[in-house]
Amino acid sequence: MLFFVLHYYLDLLAFLATAMGIAAYIDAQTQKAGALRRGRLITWGLTLSLALIGTAAAHWTCEYQRSRLKASIEGLAPTYAIELENAGHENVGLDTDPSDPLYLRLIERQRDWLTANQAVADIYTLKKTPDGRMAFVVDSETDYNHDGLFLGEIESRTKIGEIYEDTPDKMYEALAGKVIFDDVPITDKWGTWVGTYVPMRNSKGQVDAILGVDFPASHWLFVLVLNRGGVLGVFLALIAGYQVAILQWYQNRAEIRFHREVAIQKQAQAQALEDAIRRLRAYELVIDAHTSLSITDHRGILTHVNEKFCELSGFEWEELIGRSPSIVKSGYHSRSFWETVWSTMLRGQAWRGEICNRNRTGELYWVDTTIVPYKDATDTITQFISVGTDITARKKFEAELLSAARVDKLTGLPNRALIQDRLRQAIDRSRRVPSYLFAVMFMDFDRFKLVNDCLGHDVGDMLLQQIAGRLSNLLRSGDSLAVDASGTTVARLGGDEFVILLDGISRPTDVSLVAERILTACDTPYQIGEHLVRSSASIGIVCSDPRYKTAEEMLRDADIAMYEAKAQGKARFVIFDSSMQQAVHERVQIETDMRAGVGTDQFFLRYQPIIGLEDRILRGAEALVRWKHPVRGEISPVNFIPIAEETRLILPLTVWIMEQACWQFMQWKTLAPDRCPDYMSVNLSRVQFSEPGIVREILRIIEASGMKASELQLEVTESEIMSNRESAIEILRSLKAFGFRLAMDDFGTGHSSLACLHQFPFDVIKIDRAFIANLAHGRTFIALANAVVTLAENLGLTCVAEGIETFDQIVLLQSMGCRCGQGYYFGRPVSPEDFISGNWAGSLARPKHLEMLAPEASQAVGI
Repeated sequence: MLFFVLHYYLDLLAFLATAMGIAAYIDAQTQKAGALRRGRLITWGLTLSLALIGTAAAHWTCEYQRSRLKASIEGLAPTYAIELENAGHENVGLDTDPSDPLYLRLIERQRDWLTANQAVADIYTLKKTPDGRMAFVVDSETDYNHDGLFLGEIESRTKIGEIYEDTPDKMYEALAGKVIFDDVPITDKWGTWVGTYVPMRNSKGQVDAILGVDFPASHWLFVLVLNRGGVLGVFLALIAGYQVAILQWYQNRAEIRFHREVAIQKQAQAQALEDAIRRLRAYELVIDAHTSLSITDHRGILTHVNEKFCELSGFEWEELIGRSPSIVKSGYHSRSFWETVWSTMLRGQAWRGEICNRNRTGELYWVDTTIVPYKDATDTITQFISVGTDITARKKFEAELLSAARVDKLTGLPNRALIQDRLRQAIDRSRRVPSYLFAVMFMDFDRFKLVNDCLGHDVGDMLLQQIAGRLSNLLRSGDSLAVDASGTTVARLGGDEFVILLDGISRPTDVSLVAERILTACDTPYQIGEHLVRSSASIGIVCSDPRYKTAEEMLRDADIAMYEAKAQGKARFVIFDSSMQQAVHERVQIETDMRAGVGTDQFFLRYQPIIGLEDRILRGAEALVRWKHPVRGEISPVNFIPIAEETRLILPLTVWIMEQACWQFMQWKTLAPDRCPDYMSVNLSRVQFSEPGIVREILRIIEASGMKASELQLEVTESEIMSNRESAIEILRSLKAFGFRLAMDDFGTGHSSLACLHQFPFDVIKIDRAFIANLAHGRTFIALANAVVTLAENLGLTCVAEGIETFDQIVLLQSMGCRCGQGYYFGRPVSPEDFISGNWAGSLARPKHLEMLAPEASQAVGI
């Protein structure tokens, strides 16, 4: 049934699809013809309107035909029913014998109707069974075809009383007395049908059966669709004709427009050609006025030159024609340069570059040149056209800029770029000439930063200028040369770093002699205005060696030797050897390993006691960091702390130390309050004084641990706070305001401490171990130590002596009034467990004569 429904509407769908397809095709063609958007919308609007009107007309026609067919069928079926009633149909029941004469007459009558009405597929009657189903009574479908021929035996006919399976509801409506026409196709085992059902009455006027007349659904639909298809065909023809007319109209317009555009284009081309000719004439005037032009034949003989070429070369036109361009050749360029020029042009490619020529008077001039090979129709080079611009002034300016870029503006000496170039030249020469020797001296002036900080950068700049003049005057003639000269060069790299290239020395020992002369000269004070400034030099030296391939390598090793000179005490020179490079590599490796190790169990703390010298009572504990490398073993703080400060790894490391130390102090205080020291001492680095958040970070740590500020002593060295005094004073005062104990460590090793000590809010002064170690070497060191103790007492500060290792040192310090001390005599740095258990006691348990100094204190330290 679905198939017939689809078939019923298939012609409408096909009509709409065809109409839209035609419209789309015509629209595409009209676009090619240049139709405007508005015209295309009108085309589509009219097409859709015709399609909708055609669909509506076809539908209306179909419905009209359908009503006519329905009326004829509805009029035919009741006639058959009346005739069967009159023939005695009521006397045939569900149990009638098929050979009954009445039954056979009814069958014959049906045969006549089927023969007379070719459109009818079947005529049958049905009665209702006791159980409510419909059963056949008279059915001729299997007995006769439309020609009235007998189709089979009696046994093959539809049996009287055979149940109609899946009886349509319309049949029951007919049994109730209504004439029913059902044009919805019904499919059963005999096929698909459209039928009408008519009630049949007995002699009493009661409905006891129904008559069914079936028509093939295909025939029904064919009649309707055929009628509708004619209408659709007419409208489709209208749409196609309309679209073809539209297309023809647009194509005509497009053709007219095309011819108009061709005419306009030709006119524009003619105008463009005229403009091009005018521009070429203008270009010719410009070229002749500002650009050198020359043309040669394929052999390179001049056939034409313009006035600018004559002006630059100084030759007349007649002197140049027929000559080779080599008449202006300067000899500046190499043979390989000209071979490249000719090989490029002979390949048919244009060459572009800068050429240095010589004019008639012998002066050099530069031309930015482009040479283009010209080919004829056979692709053969017949001419070379050369166009050039005079760039002599620019080349001179570039040379001046290059010279300025290679000179230090402040001192007038060669700068880094020039000294590196000279070094590369010296290295290349040493490779070609093994007997050629040279050396590089890397200089850094000591205390220069202090001059800048204390006297100002203007004084620092004048100091650099005097240093440059002194070095230039000091070296022999040829040791210090002008920028454009060759030979030994004095250069400034930047800041207070200078480099001297000693060129062509006779033997390596000459370098030492020059270095001694420089050190002697630099040690003489500099008079800068009203200031008398001293600034010695530290010098690193590298001699020429085949292993050096680049200037950077030599400067690197000279720099390493210079740092070694500073490490050895400054104001000296050091000649580089491979062990220094190894030391640098070792330093880099330590830095790398430290970055990986900070925050892991490689680092741990040891604690050293601080003892009261009068009563031998434990006063404090100093937290000292140790590093146990997984491969190298234990590394001394002397080796890794300076690297940590230089790389700023000291910042996270100090935070970790402080956190661990505070946590350990609180653990001691909780587990063994009677043996816990009064305070924990932690060292701060100079790097931390440049951190604006140092105070906030320390407060965070003690708050997290639960410590009191007065239980944490922060130690800073004298040299660290003096390097940035103003910032250090501000930070120390802030820490003091929160209640922290402050100690100056290594007192006496820095500078200006006595003059500035009163400005710092310290609680403790720790005498450097160098003073304590020399107490036995003379009255001078005893006097110095006594002065420090007296100073601390007068300022109200606690004095702590570091590095105590002998009983005699204790006696002297007690006699001076020193209150506390620490050192190996009392105990080495130990683990937290050993510290709190008293295993740090060291010599306290051994010298019995110490009892005389403070016999009541033996129990205080757990002896």
